[in-house]
Amino acid sequence: MSARLVYSKPPERAYLRRPRLIVEAFDPVTLAPVYDGLRLRVEHHDTLPVVSTGGRFVWFESAAKFDKLLIDAGTLPYLPPAEMSIPALPPPPAPPGKPVSYTLIRLELGPSMAYPFAPGIAGLRGNLVESLADDPRVPVKDARVRLQWIDDLAPGESWVDAPTISQTNSRGDFAAIARLATNQIARPDAQHLMRVRVAVTRAGNTLLSTELQIPFDRIADVQQSFAWDDLQP
Repeated sequence: MSARLVYSKPPERAYLRRPRLIVEAFDPVTLAPVYDGLRLRVEHHDTLPVVSTGGRFVWFESAAKFDKLLIDAGTLPYLPPAEMSIPALPPPPAPPGKPVSYTLIRLELGPSMAYPFAPGIAGLRGNLVESLADDPRVPVKDARVRLQWIDDLAPGESWVDAPTISQTNSRGDFAAIARLATNQIARPDAQHLMRVRVAVTRAGNTLLSTELQIPFDRIADVQQSFAWDDLQP
C-alpha cells in the first residue's frame, strides 16, 4: 500500500507587485507593439518603467502623483506627442465592487517623414506653413494632422476621420495615412483615386484643406505646401 501526501494549504507568493500605470504603444501602420528604443517616463517620478514580456511599459504602486507622461521616440520613425496627461484613478465604486488600482493608456504613435511605408498604404507626405505669401516661409510645428476620407457606404458625402494622428516637425513636415478597417470602403473619384482632405488641429482649432486625390496603394508626396491661413473651418 502506497501513501499519498497532499498539501492542503495554498502556495505562498514570494512577492506581489501592483501596477499603477500601464502604457501600450503601437505602430500606426502595423499596430504592432513598440517598446525597443522608445523612452517613457512620468514627470517628477524617478522610477523607470518595467517593460513586460508583451511590450507594455509598467510602473508599479507608488505614493507619487502620476500627472504627466513624457514621451521620447529617439531615433525611431515616429513623432508622438512630447507629453500627455495621465488620467486620475476613478473613485472607488460602492461595495461589493472593487476599486480600479491602475491606469491603462493605449498610445498610437504618429509616423514621421522617415517612416518606411510599405506598398499598399494610402497616405501623403506634406508640409505646413503659416502663409504662402511669407518670404521666407514660416513652418508650423507641433500641429496635429490627420486625413479625412468619404465613407462610400453612407449617403451623401460623409467625411470620416482617419484614426492615425500625425504631427508636424520643426520644418512643418508631416506624413499622414488613411488606415481603413476591413469593413470600411472609401469613395474614389472618376480616376479611381481616394478622395481625402487634410485636417489640421492647432491650439484647439481644427481647419481643413480642400479636397485632394491620392492613390489607394502608396504614399503620395504633395509638392505644394499647405498654408494655415488658406485652410477652412
